[in-house]
Amino acid sequence: MKYYKLFIIIIYILIFNKLYTYEKYVDFDLLKKASKPRFVNDGILITLPKNYGNTIYLRTSIDNWENDYYFKKSQYEIFYSFIPVKKSTVNINYRINVDGYWETDPYNKNIIEDYIGTKLSSINIPEEVKYYQQLPDIEKTDTYPKKVYFQYYNPEAEEVNLVCSIDNWSPYSNQMKKNKYGYWEITKYFSKGDYLYYFYVDGNKVLDLNNKKRVWDKFKEQVSFFTIK
Repeated sequence: MKYYKLFIIIIYILIFNKLYTYEKYVDFDLLKKASKPRFVNDGILITLPKNYGNTIYLRTSIDNWENDYYFKKSQYEIFYSFIPVKKSTVNINYRINVDGYWETDPYNKNIIEDYIGTKLSSINIPEEVKYYQQLPDIEKTDTYPKKVYFQYYNPEAEEVNLVCSIDNWSPYSNQMKKNKYGYWEITKYFSKGDYLYYFYVDGNKVLDLNNKKRVWDKFKEQVSFFTIK
């Protein structure tokens, strides 16, 4: 019985891992074929094959079914729509309107029914997805200071600190914590302005590889930076 349960768990993991794909960068205009939902930077990409319809859009549970996310066409005529996702989101239910008729996503096998029996496509968002989003993650609000989330992957590191210009480059003022996935994390608040930073990993300076923005500082040499607008 114990081995049977273990077998079921392994099969479940294999099936679940094949439900969705995780990609950091996708050029929507170069999509060549429709596929199951794909997690990309800051959201989920939904695709449909060419000639699927004329006017196509979807609505989701994350905004109480109020917003229409219209499908566009890639240069290969594949329909695609992007659903922005917050880090706090754990589940999305959605349905697709094709030329006035509501349908479930033909590429998503996870179908549920709401309280009145309407069939909905559903996506459970694993916690790991947030590590595929654009970093550092700056809170999208109109208030200040704004919350900024930093992340660095190194499961073998003993100690990681965020070293930032806001703290006069103090190497130990912002100690990061490692989670169970091997990611070191920290969240800080920033007002409007430009900020320079790097990670101090076991006594060594490391740039943020998830952030392409770099500048040269005459004292710290090359560093990562971000702007709070």
